[in-house]
Amino acid sequence: MEMELTSRTKKNDNDSFTWEDIWFIHLNKFATARNLGDLDVYRLHCETMEALLSGVIDGEYEEEKADLELSLYKKELNEKGFYDGLTRELVKLLSRATAKKEDLSEYIEGSVIVKNIVSQLKNGIGQNLMITGKMGSGKSWASLKLAEEVAKNTGGKFTNEHIVSTLEDFMELYNNKEKCPPGSVIIFEEVGVNINSKRAMSKLNIIFSDVFQTSRYKELLIIMNAPAVSFLDKTPRSLLHWWLQTTRLNQSKGICEIKPHLVELDQIAGDLFFPYPRLRDGQRITRLDVTAPSKELREEYERTSRAYKDQVGKNSLSAVSSKGFNSLELEYIQLRQDGKMQKEVLVELDKSVSWARRIERQCKERGVNLPEMRGKSNE
Repeated sequence: MEMELTSRTKKNDNDSFTWEDIWFIHLNKFATARNLGDLDVYRLHCETMEALLSGVIDGEYEEEKADLELSLYKKELNEKGFYDGLTRELVKLLSRATAKKEDLSEYIEGSVIVKNIVSQLKNGIGQNLMITGKMGSGKSWASLKLAEEVAKNTGGKFTNEHIVSTLEDFMELYNNKEKCPPGSVIIFEEVGVNINSKRAMSKLNIIFSDVFQTSRYKELLIIMNAPAVSFLDKTPRSLLHWWLQTTRLNQSKGICEIKPHLVELDQIAGDLFFPYPRLRDGQRITRLDVTAPSKELREEYERTSRAYKDQVGKNSLSAVSSKGFNSLELEYIQLRQDGKMQKEVLVELDKSVSWARRIERQCKERGVNLPEMRGKSNE
């Protein structure tokens, strides 16, 4: 990172100082003031350097500084000795702040991410979380395991009854205080079936905007999964706290690999950002390995999920087939309604983009809902 400064030492207007140059010059001034015995200048440089490093001050620095202040108060150190000690700690802090840190991966058991969610719920702050990924990447697997881990640590409720697939079932469960006391978890499966940005001002998006705001006071964790985070309109999307992106499900190792992201909203511009969570020392957590949910929960979920999907498939095909589509067109529609992106379906069916556009247009004309077409499947 470069920072432009005006200075006599610049050779021409194209020169610039780097942060390394700034630290070098500042540390030289430290040493000069120390050697000349000018305590006022020495103190000023300490205060300036601490201000420059204020954004990276960590627990270690705070503890060491507190010890030095106590020693100064007890007169075990004079003022010069105090600033000598403070200088050493500031240099150590600078070293920690500028050192390259390796990205961290962690297992979900004992995860910092789970601990953070649990802490927020126990402090009365509900959490909204979305898990996205391609078909077969482990969205449901991750949802179940995360729900189990959180409920285990909050004392809330989570069973197969807390997994819903329709907005009606979700609202009924959400408003049931007996089934969902504080600390409980609700999973909304394949939320894209009911919500997508194509109907940005629809009743569904408005309801979820309200739900996400009130979930804070209900002290619940709401987990949704969908093929892409864009399946939510921007307003409810901005009310998410977490976005977990599945990359693959390793069946042989029994692990679903996830990229975890916080969701942050620029209060001025309204833009959304999805940074990796960081530890207190600035180290990023870029991977979360999610182990298998309990066998009993997994088997019960698979039974109910299979029955639900079979019924949805029958209802969908029955409704669509009456609108004049042939068998290949029906297969395309079914794959799109299952959450697949248009590019994926075209590769699978070996058809052209113009063929797909014709079907998408006909679906719109005949009242058949499809997820919005998107060029990016991992948005």
